[in-house]
Amino acid sequence: MLTIDRVSTGRTLVSEELFARLTARIVRDHPELAADLPARILDQALAFLAACATTNEPARSE
Repeated sequence: MLTIDRVSTGRTLVSEELFARLTARIVRDHPELAADLPARILDQALAFLAACATTNEPARSE
């Protein structure tokens, strides 16, 4: 079972090959982005999905 404390970055959730392919897709679809952004976007999207997958509590609004 995946626990959030075992995940240091979203990037660690997929193989390097898959990460590279998905990053290349972002670059292709959004050529206006700065060179470092596609990898950062994908890393954070994967981290978000990991967080969603490891909780069964709804988010609290304050």
